[in-house]
Amino acid sequence: RGSVSICKYVRNANGDLVKPQKDESFQVSLSSYFCKRDFELNVDNDWCMSFCDLRFGGYEVRECSDSEYQVQYQGHAAVRVL
Repeated sequence: RGSVSICKYVRNANGDLVKPQKDESFQVSLSSYFCKRDFELNVDNDWCMSFCDLRFGGYEVRECSDSEYQVQYQGHAAVRVL
């Protein structure tokens, strides 16, 4: 099984990555051939979500939004082989 953490940051006017505003929330999905998990990143979870029970393989992270902003996610995954 493997794990992945997904955290939301936004780039401010200075080009720095910072946490979103407290009133912002983001609908996100993590999907693969094996599963699909929909979740929300918001102030209550500090704009981060971790999944620790993933099967080995490729996953796609997609933010569901109507905004004009360009959305990118950087992945940092850890997989433990037993």
